[in-house]
Amino acid sequence: MMFRYASVVQEVHESDIPVPGASASIEACTSQFTKPTEASTTLITSTPAPKEHSRHEETCVPMSDFSDIEAQSSHSSDLSGIEAMQSDSEKSTNASLLSRYQQKAKEAEDTSFIEISLVGGSASENEPEEEMYQRDPTYSPSQSEIEEEEEFDMDLDLELEMSLSILQTHLDTEPLHLPMAEDPIGIEEDPVDDELRDEDNDPLDTDTETDAVGEKKSICFQSALLELASIRIPTNCQRKACGAEISVRCRYVGCAIQMKWTCSNGHHVHTWDSQPRIKKVYAGNFLLSAAILISGNNFAKVALLAKFLNLAMIGITSHHRVQRVFTAPVINNYFEEMMRTTLEKYRGKDIVVAGDGRNDSPGHSAMYCTYTFIEYESKDIVACQIVDKRMTQLKSTLMEKEGMIRAMETVFNAGANIKEICTDAHVQIAHYLKTTYPDVKHSYDTWHGAKNLGKKLTAIAAEARNKELRPWIQDLINHFWYCSRKAQGDELALLSRWRGILHHVTNTHEWELGDGSGPAECEHAPLPDPGPDVETKWLDPESDAHHALEKFVFDTRLLHTLQYYVNFRHTGELENFHENILMYAAKRFAYSYPMYKARNQLAAIDYQKHKDRQHAKTKSGEPMYARKYSKRNKNWSAVPIKEPKQYKYVADILRNALDALERHEGPLPTRFPLEESDPRQLKRTIAEVSPIPTKELVLLKKSRFQD
Repeated sequence: MMFRYASVVQEVHESDIPVPGASASIEACTSQFTKPTEASTTLITSTPAPKEHSRHEETCVPMSDFSDIEAQSSHSSDLSGIEAMQSDSEKSTNASLLSRYQQKAKEAEDTSFIEISLVGGSASENEPEEEMYQRDPTYSPSQSEIEEEEEFDMDLDLELEMSLSILQTHLDTEPLHLPMAEDPIGIEEDPVDDELRDEDNDPLDTDTETDAVGEKKSICFQSALLELASIRIPTNCQRKACGAEISVRCRYVGCAIQMKWTCSNGHHVHTWDSQPRIKKVYAGNFLLSAAILISGNNFAKVALLAKFLNLAMIGITSHHRVQRVFTAPVINNYFEEMMRTTLEKYRGKDIVVAGDGRNDSPGHSAMYCTYTFIEYESKDIVACQIVDKRMTQLKSTLMEKEGMIRAMETVFNAGANIKEICTDAHVQIAHYLKTTYPDVKHSYDTWHGAKNLGKKLTAIAAEARNKELRPWIQDLINHFWYCSRKAQGDELALLSRWRGILHHVTNTHEWELGDGSGPAECEHAPLPDPGPDVETKWLDPESDAHHALEKFVFDTRLLHTLQYYVNFRHTGELENFHENILMYAAKRFAYSYPMYKARNQLAAIDYQKHKDRQHAKTKSGEPMYARKYSKRNKNWSAVPIKEPKQYKYVADILRNALDALERHEGPLPTRFPLEESDPRQLKRTIAEVSPIPTKELVLLKKSRFQD
């Protein structure tokens, strides 16, 4: 007989020993059986512990910490009856080999051993297996002896199938090696359905034994489910001389579940986690916290949903740690990289930008202001600044101007040249641009101008003597849009068309004297005769309504501001972006400065990645539209439907957050130092009075309903 064990010993010597509880399988094959053995034969060999471990140093342990390394021979049922063919010389040789190993084991000092059981023949099941020696774990053969035994030749060729199980000898609670399924369990993914289909042939219609509402739920990864499906858990403990029944214990850690199988004697059989772990942090818990912020949700609402669903949920403290340490910095890095890439396209170029500010709350009690620049043609965001009230001496009316100043510096520092800027009619911004950047053309937003025009006309027409002007309000607003669009940079042409409305409302479409800047007539086509039964809305030139309109059209301040509308610019795309911010930072919630900044950056990333979506089409290729009702105008309109958002960037942000977790050293902090740009460095709160301790406020509190 020739024993093929050297490969097993060599592999244990040279390879890294895995963490306690790990297992491996080694197969060593010689030729098939030609002669049987009379009884089971057991060899005990020992190998010295490896002195160095090159990989996974923190998880490697010396070989002396492990035991129960077993290898058993495989044989087929058709070999019964061959036992008598073994010669006496072969039996004698086996006994000699065993005797020598037993003697060497007594001289060894290392406590590690490899137990190899060679099973052959067809002994009766009721006959006890003969042991030819007692186990001595002190034996350790030398390398020369191992090589010598490799060359030891015997007539009997034996096929061995070795199973190597490495377990700690000093810790009985380490898990046993559990057999896995013979073939890896694969998975075939079908499209996601909302419910089972009729063709699924599911035999179970209703599970009456499960409390679907009260049962605890957790989040499980697909890979963990496949692992669980592959494990074969025995019903009794497989440790020698134990055989106790095995039970499972569930433990919830955040939204993850951990299952531990142990026997009644305390032996640890196996541990299964529903989520992979990264530095003792469950990946699902980490990703859930990050997804709450990235999706624009808030923890309280998601936690309430989990409570109603009886779903295991992470704690708010852990959520805040993940936000501050990982998610918010990763979002900031992604946003800054996106802005660098975008601004690089406009380095050395003249660009037109549109800018507007958005406060975090209505009225004059705003805490933050987000001021944004977009490139007028491509709609790219080129600057997005977050201004805190504490940066402007606690005056919220100064935040928009401060944001615009910072946005201008950002664009100019990136190497782009702003030749024109379009904003709303903000007096402070207009004065600043006129004095600081006189070479930059300043235009007003036509949409805001038309909106303000409509408000003033509505106020004039609200008077009883000017009620005849009410039907003309929308027409006058449309005429303002027309004058701005046709001006093409000519201020005199805009003024000429604007003053011509005074003739049109009196049903006079040609007049004798013009102002020299435009034709002395209306530019529309001839109007059809309305008929005698149709009531017209033409104004009498001598009526109070016409006099009020004339005063408004020739208002000095209005005429001076018309020069800002000659290029027909508008900031409507910025209004779309501001609506997108509401998804991430609603005005009804209060946020700290780092979180408000991160949420606005997410809104900017979302807008930038999806601004070029195409018009959605039906299966037949027809463009899709949806109807929309305007409460203000009291009419219906058709709006185009764009393709759905893909959010492909979210996976990159989540992966970057996981990478940051892997690189993080030490435990997660409970207190977070303020960044240099954090406005809380200037003032801890926005209160004009220093905060009073809560306990003192409770003592000072008085109620009108109690004595």
